[in-house]
Amino acid sequence: MKKYSLIILALLISGLSRAQNPVVDNHPSSQIFAIDYQSGQEIQVGGDQATLFKDAFIDLVAATPQSRELLRQTPGRKIAVIKQIDPHKKINGYQLTWESVAFNRQSPICTFYYNIEENSLYFFDPAVNNWRIIPIEGPNNNNLNNCRNYANFNNNPAAAVPDLSANSGQQQAPDLSVNGNGEDQANADLQTGLDTLSDEDLQASVAPPALPEYEQPPCPTEGYLWQPGYWYWNIAAHDYFWVPGVWVAPPRFGLLWTPGYWGFYGGYYRFHHGYWGPTVGFYGGINYGFGYVGVGFVGGGWHGNVFRYNTAVVRVNTTVIHNTYVDNTVIRNTTVVNRVSYNGGTGGIPARPTATEIAATHEQHFAPTALQVAHRQAAVADKTQAASVNNGRPATTSLQHITATPTVNNNRGTNPQPNNNNRNLGAQPNNNKPANPRPNNGSNFQPRQGQQPSRGNRSQPKQPRQNNRKQKNN
Repeated sequence: MKKYSLIILALLISGLSRAQNPVVDNHPSSQIFAIDYQSGQEIQVGGDQATLFKDAFIDLVAATPQSRELLRQTPGRKIAVIKQIDPHKKINGYQLTWESVAFNRQSPICTFYYNIEENSLYFFDPAVNNWRIIPIEGPNNNNLNNCRNYANFNNNPAAAVPDLSANSGQQQAPDLSVNGNGEDQANADLQTGLDTLSDEDLQASVAPPALPEYEQPPCPTEGYLWQPGYWYWNIAAHDYFWVPGVWVAPPRFGLLWTPGYWGFYGGYYRFHHGYWGPTVGFYGGINYGFGYVGVGFVGGGWHGNVFRYNTAVVRVNTTVIHNTYVDNTVIRNTTVVNRVSYNGGTGGIPARPTATEIAATHEQHFAPTALQVAHRQAAVADKTQAASVNNGRPATTSLQHITATPTVNNNRGTNPQPNNNNRNLGAQPNNNKPANPRPNNGSNFQPRQGQQPSRGNRSQPKQPRQNNRKQKNN
């Protein structure tokens, strides 16, 4: 009897010991971060359930063909960094970025996104600069279900759940469901939500090149606004590509364009996407020129449904467009031309948002139109626009209008093509829904006939003097 008692006691002790052992972390070199709802800060988290979710998420992504192919092509040791998407961005989920560690440098490889409500996985496809839903099949369904089982380790308190009601005054959560419109519409809705709200989907370990000097082509039709050129990071090529400045149609009357910008924090240069809104918000203090002097926009303004152009800083053919004025007081000349293209970090612009710019973040914003996205896609597909090829002097620095054709229709409705005989119409409203002008044929950047692209010429254009690259903040 004593012998059996000792055996039972040993089994109990062994079982208790195993119960007290923590969950084994299968990916100890990878990290997971979540939002601290008390401070609002991002913190690294641990614990059994967080570890189980991290491992399930990594295993889920690692089993996808997209992940396997990109990891195989990229040298170095691979680690995963998982971050909770800010709940105030109306998305309940986590983002996983594979990173390569080689020669003491850490570089992003690819990014995935797990939607908790849908129990779905998305991949950011660099070929189209868009999110794609990934079908999960076979044994990988176990990892997907484990993600769902453990995803609520950082329970969102009721006070922190964002208000998604129609009267909340904020942008609605993107509809990610695959409905009658098919997968493309789900991808388009997801991109519309993330393109302006997510600052974690595009990051680089090296600073973007300086802004090139270039001339602004004349505005093709009334109501079009200038989108300054900018450097964009091609994840697959691991290189910056120049997206030419171009005149674009806003989604509707009264909206202004806030340019995107690069900001350095957390050890990376991260891209903040541009957006449409009633006022111009913070764009890093970057002097893009042509009315974007680092703070606000001085190139014109809306007067009802008519946009008036300040020809002191933007180029307009006044024989066609008559809604113009001249305000030279907005020109700020300095002896040193600052062409820095990023905010923060070593050598970056030290600007911080003003009270007005902070207030602009609470306004309703609209994502870039389908033509703007197509314009960017064409730029990152053109090898001559790559910084490693052109040494910071891209072949095409600006265009009068977008020549690329959208591959995904993010917005419903259209705007007319430029019509120089129609002086009273700009972007046409479409029941307050974003709208795009009809694209011209062609997918590659081509300089307009008679237009010679600038290659770093820092002189001002002759007539009229609208290139304000030397208009800087004091």
